[in-house]
Amino acid sequence: MSENRVVAFDITEEFFPSNNAPHLYYGINDKKDAFRHAFFNAINTKFAGRFIAEQFSNAHETGTPLRWIKEREMDLFNNNVGHNLGESNRDLSHAVLKLLVWDAAVNGDLN
Repeated sequence: MSENRVVAFDITEEFFPSNNAPHLYYGINDKKDAFRHAFFNAINTKFAGRFIAEQFSNAHETGTPLRWIKEREMDLFNNNVGHNLGESNRDLSHAVLKLLVWDAAVNGDLN
């Protein structure tokens, strides 16, 4: 799944470029962040199955400080959208799956 992380960051950068910033802007609590979480979890679900992908993403969000609880809730919501898309589209390529996640982002299905 570590390779999927790199893929998710690269694909996110395609849709939400950092515009030559001195460092990559990963997005925090914005559409870029939402897309990255959903796409990463979609490809993890496709790769390892929903149960493993959920365990992995939930563990990652465990221990989030209380001051970031809204960010955690947002991440878990978008992770779940990714799990749903990955589970229902396991036979699709990453190229097609990224378009489904993009559709979710532009249609307001991500937080």
